[in-house]
This record gives sequence, structure tokens and C-alpha cells, in this order.
Amino acid sequence: MKTRILLFAMFVMAAFNSNAQMLCNAAFSYTVSPSGVVTFYSNSTTINNTQSFTWSFGNGTSGYGTQTTCAYNAPGVYTVCLTVQDSSTSTLGGPCIDTSCNTVTIAGTTPCSASFTYAVNTSAANTFDFTSTSTGSNLSYLWYWNDGTPYGTTQNATHTFPTAGPYVVSLSVTSPNPNGCSDSTWQTVTGSSSNPCNASFFVYPDTASGAAPHTYIGINTSTGAGLSYTWIWGDGSANGSGAYPSHTYAAAGNYTICLVVMGNGCVDSFCVNATINKGTAMYTVNFQAPSGLNTVSKTQATLYPNPADDKLFIIGDSKTTYQVEIFNMNGAKLLSTTAKGNQAIDINTLPVNLYMVKISDAEGKSQFAKFMKQ
Repeated sequence: MKTRILLFAMFVMAAFNSNAQMLCNAAFSYTVSPSGVVTFYSNSTTINNTQSFTWSFGNGTSGYGTQTTCAYNAPGVYTVCLTVQDSSTSTLGGPCIDTSCNTVTIAGTTPCSASFTYAVNTSAANTFDFTSTSTGSNLSYLWYWNDGTPYGTTQNATHTFPTAGPYVVSLSVTSPNPNGCSDSTWQTVTGSSSNPCNASFFVYPDTASGAAPHTYIGINTSTGAGLSYTWIWGDGSANGSGAYPSHTYAAAGNYTICLVVMGNGCVDSFCVNATINKGTAMYTVNFQAPSGLNTVSKTQATLYPNPADDKLFIIGDSKTTYQVEIFNMNGAKLLSTTAKGNQAIDINTLPVNLYMVKISDAEGKSQFAKFMKQ
């Protein structure tokens, strides 16, 4: 008789536990905001309306209710648990309690930094080309011109101001990644209603046949009318003048060469760090105009698109094979290849920056062009 009673009691307990699991089942889902705040939602099932929901967020804090939030202050993997309890008794005389746990991954903050450069666009008065040099992934952009016109949303932009200014231009960048970031920067931009100017040049080794040892070519690509030129050579010597000077250095090394142009109220400057590493002998930099070199004879080759992304094209004769050399603004050659007119040139490996391209035809005649990699 005692054996039958014990078996019956065990059956009742098993039935109670099974029924308790049927009466409630803890479950939840969650979403993560870009700032790292997690919102948790209970998807639990219960049979009565007297249940309670208790959350353990895995970082030493807790919450209550069917929907709750937790702001995690550090990246990591956290074990989150939801316990559901129905305080009313079942038909077998006991409450329902169930717990569900899951891991939540909080990613680290994605760094980003806003920065930009600008240059005068000579196509119209008070017009500037703005180039974002910001860093970060999956960025969105907001340009505020502060002249009453709508803001811009492209990575790079060209903008015409209504007057010469000055204007405070700001750029804000944001990243939508989980725990993403935002950053802003600004610069004061002054336009010129009559005479915009832009200082620009680059230097590269002279590798032409018959060139004197330790000589470099400097290409002055500055724009503007009636300009005066001041060259600062970076070796302690007297400044140079004129659009196309020559300068001889006493030894190889790294020198920061700067050019300041002025004309009718417009002032602009540009510097590059020229690394001269052909030897310890004296060496000379000879500046020329882009048109001072022999221009491409069979056709005038130009570049598109500009700015460019991963491909660059030469608008030119499709039957002509061009030698293409790409330099950074410090004069270092980064790419050398051949391409026919309208044939794609892969520039995917080049970082975002401003570059100069030397285009030469089979007769050795060359021209230069500038492009922006975005």
C-alpha cells in the first residue's frame, strides 16, 4: 500500500512540473542602438495575468517588466537572463517559474574624425572645391555653408558663396555602426570676387635619358592672375621668386618646400615634404609649367571622373597607348602603367588624397593633370 502511495506522489510531482512548464515559458528578444543602449522585449508565454518579469543584464544591474533597457558602458559579451514567475497557483497547487538566458555582444566604438581641405575653383567667383579627408567607416556627411543655402550631403562638394565672405564652413560626419561615432570640424573660408588663386606644385626625380645626376623636376600648377611667387626651400637659404625657379641643395635629405602666391588681395600657400635620396652629392630642383613640357602630340588626353573612386580613365585616342605615372604631392611615384584612351586604370589601392598624373605618348611628349581619389 505504501509503495502505491509513493508511486502516486511521484506521478503527481512529475505532472505538476510538466504542467508548470506548460503554464509559463520565458523568452526574449532585443535590439541594440548605435549608442550601445540595448532594449529588451519579453516574448514569454503565461496562462495568468499575475506574472512578474525580472531581468539580469550580466553587468551587475537588473531590470523589471516586459520591456526594459540597459546601457552598457564597455564592449564585451554579456549573459542576460529573464525570469518569469506566475504567482497564482495552478490546478495542481503550485506557482510557475521559468528562466531563459542568452548572450548579448556589445561592439567597441567605431572611431571617426572629421577633417577637410578646400581650394579655389577658378570656374566662377567665390567658388571652392571642398574635399573630405575624414576617417571612419560607412560615414555620412553634412556640409554647413552658413550662407543661407541648403547643406550638402556628399563626401566632396563644390560650393559658390554669394559674396567674398568670410564664411565659417563646418563638416559633420557620423557612422551608423553599432556604437558608432560622430565628429565635426570647421574652417573659415574667404572668397575672392575678382581674382581667386591657388598655390600648387609637386616634385619628382628626373629620370629622362640624358638627365644630369641628382636633378629633380618641379611642376608649378598654381592658378590665378597677376600672381607673385615666394619659394621657401626649407634648407635655410634665401627665398626664391618667380613662377619657375631652380634651386640647388647641398646634401640629400628631407626638405619641406613651400610656395606662397599673392595677387590682387588673394593669398594662398602650399607645402610638400620632398625626400631627396639619390645620394650625398648636391642636387637641383628645376621648376617648370605643365605646358613647359612637350604636350601630348597625337591628342590632348584628359582624365575622368574627377574625383575618382576605384577607376580612372583617360579621354584620348583609343588607338594610342599612353604611359601613365601617378605621383603623390610629395613627388613619390605610386603607380606606373600603360593604358589606351578610355581604358580603365585601377587606382583602388591608392589612399584618399590628391595626386598628379603624368601622361606620355609613344613620342615621349607629356602632359600633367591633377585628380582627387575619394
